[in-house]
Amino acid sequence: MNIGLTDANVHDLVISGESVIAGFDLNLFVSPDNGRSWKLTDVSKSIARVNVVYTVGPDLYAGTDYLGIYRSTDGGTSWTAINGGWSGLYVNAFASSGASLFATVWGIGGLSVDQSWTGLDSA
Repeated sequence: MNIGLTDANVHDLVISGESVIAGFDLNLFVSPDNGRSWKLTDVSKSIARVNVVYTVGPDLYAGTDYLGIYRSTDGGTSWTAINGGWSGLYVNAFASSGASLFATVWGIGGLSVDQSWTGLDSA
C-alpha cells in the first residue's frame, strides 16, 4: 500500500538513498521510506507536468513542461527554480558526468546546467 500517493500517472522516478522521488502530470511526490508513504512536495503548487527527475550527488532535479528545472538540496523537502535566466524551458531529459548536469530542452537542444548555463554546440 502506498499511503499518500494520489496520482497513478508516473512520468519518471529517481532513488536517492532511501528516498524515492516521483514526477507526475502536475505533481512531484517524495517518499522518505522506499515507497511506503508519500508526501506531495511544495514545488507541486507551482509546476506544470514533471517530465523527468534526476539526482547528482545529494542534489535532486526535476525537469518540467515550460517552467524549467527545479533543484532540491534537502532530499526533496523544498525545491527552487534554477533556470539561469532562461524562460519557457521544456525539459526532456537529464544526463550527468561527474558533478556536471546536462539537460535536453525542446527548441534549444542541450544545456549545461551550471553557473554559466551554456548551450551545447551541435558540432
